[in-house]
Amino acid sequence: MINFYNYIIEKLVINKNIGKVNKFTDEELESDYNTVLNAITKNEKKAIADKYGVNIYKIRDIQIEILNILRENRKNKKEFTSNDSQNFFRYDIPDRYDKFKKYLEEESIEFVEWLFERYKNKVSKINTTYRSYADNHVIRVYNNLKRYLNK
Repeated sequence: MINFYNYIIEKLVINKNIGKVNKFTDEELESDYNTVLNAITKNEKKAIADKYGVNIYKIRDIQIEILNILRENRKNKKEFTSNDSQNFFRYDIPDRYDKFKKYLEEESIEFVEWLFERYKNKVSKINTTYRSYADNHVIRVYNNLKRYLNK
């Protein structure tokens, strides 16, 4: 006889990814991300949470699930847009390499290479005599991407 605890865990693992990958378009996911960001009532959040199979009605939890589905869609792409970059950084990724690396490991190598080229271009346009905090952030992201790809 199967242990009740193991039965529940198996059902959660089996049902976790059913129907999520490629079921939703990027445009629909991005729209829902922004909609839940501006949601005020529980019913507004519940409608979107139910759509993506989230049982918690906290805005950030719903957004993270949407970002996870966007990531799965990104893994099947070969060409990327600025929206893909924006969606990646919506995870609030820290600048420290050890934490940044964990997010990169979840992405396809094609996307990481594309992101590296994008930031390489941004770094080449930075004024070297005056660097803002935003410029320093761009440089840290570039260095993290470079370090990740060199390993």
